[in-house]
Amino acid sequence: DYMPYIHSLEENTEKGWLSVPVLGGGTCNTEWEVLSGNSKVLTGSTFSPYSSYYSAHGKQYNTASLASAAEAEGYYAVASHPYGASNWNRSTVYPLMGFQEFLSYDYFADCPTIRDYVSDAGNFQRLIEYAEDKDDQPIFIFNVTMQNHSGYLDFDTEDIVIKTEGFDSKEVNSYLTLIYESDQAFGEL
Repeated sequence: DYMPYIHSLEENTEKGWLSVPVLGGGTCNTEWEVLSGNSKVLTGSTFSPYSSYYSAHGKQYNTASLASAAEAEGYYAVASHPYGASNWNRSTVYPLMGFQEFLSYDYFADCPTIRDYVSDAGNFQRLIEYAEDKDDQPIFIFNVTMQNHSGYLDFDTEDIVIKTEGFDSKEVNSYLTLIYESDQAFGEL
């Protein structure tokens, strides 16, 4: 089982499936759909809201989102992504979606890594520390992690702990091992 902790959750838990518009790239499109409630179905495959819509013709547009809804209810809205702030234009887009703060790579620079990406365990620990520093203020945190980003062939074979039976693929086993590591970190969170 590559997600034993998540699979064990029952109390206060909703589980299901999420259909996303991308596979193997364009993470920002899924982010936009989740945060805005809008669909990319009518925009075409080459349209990226983060790079196009938010800076079309030199103008910037605010968009209602989960962040702005959370802020309206008294939450402090924080976006978190342990990678470069300019990646997918996030440093421009997140404030326009109502986020009051954006924690990018610099905030996580001293965290442990897996495959040169900030590990989910390190990411979650920093967010726990961040939340504890906010005292009693309610916080909405939208966190996009990097540990499981594609490029699964660069994983060291001796670090693979999940192995598929009857299907020997380093790429698949690396991916499932990374999911397992995320599951373990989620248990700590």
